[in-house]
Amino acid sequence: VCFYFFITGKKYTRIVPSQQPEFLQICFGVGSTVIVGNVASIAGNIILLSLFSFFGMEDTYNAMLESETAYPSNIWLVPLFVLIFAILPAFLEEILMRGIGVSATKRLGTLFTLFFSGFFFAFMHGTWIQIPFAFAVGLVLTYFTLRFNTIWIAVISHFIFNFNSVVQCLILQNGGEFADLCVIIWSALFSTLMIGLMVAGLIIYGVKRPNLPKSDLRMAQKMKILFSSPFLYVFILLEVYQLIYLLTIY
Repeated sequence: VCFYFFITGKKYTRIVPSQQPEFLQICFGVGSTVIVGNVASIAGNIILLSLFSFFGMEDTYNAMLESETAYPSNIWLVPLFVLIFAILPAFLEEILMRGIGVSATKRLGTLFTLFFSGFFFAFMHGTWIQIPFAFAVGLVLTYFTLRFNTIWIAVISHFIFNFNSVVQCLILQNGGEFADLCVIIWSALFSTLMIGLMVAGLIIYGVKRPNLPKSDLRMAQKMKILFSSPFLYVFILLEVYQLIYLLTIY
């Protein structure tokens, strides 16, 4: 993020959409992000498990699932655990994706911006397990950023989504023999709240196309604009690193 602003000389306030959102807009974004992310996660796991099983790699897939769960080694590290897995990703990833990314690509059209953002958000996570739900969540967060012209809905939604995962990990670590039951109860209550927020948001706001002018540029022109942006090359470096990491681990 710092590298991008340094090489472009652009100011943060001119790049990142930071209009103050309404409370109900935040609720709509949070509920939709969590529910869409969870549905995509379940569907993605079913598809990936089927593919890995087809190639006789079910054990590899189960090992991937195990590696996705992290725990702090002692109680004093819980604040650091929350900071690393919930707070920092919400700010830094959203500034990069929904701030810089959306600003760099929105002139290319809404659909292009949505799928470009979703694609890079999925693969920057660096694990096969996270790709399906990260792609879906990326689409949703980009939609709300374009729809309400603010990054804060994406930041807060991203934080709540990650914080829910952190809470579940802490319950599994400290719940003893009742850990699984506690996770089920927590997930049921949390999901019910999120469904309520999403449904209320749909009733109040509905699903509308973001208020952006339709791009009349041809694909060749879009590619020329895209490849002239430093944003793309920052992401290429990130993706190369993530791919090397992915191949090294699995």
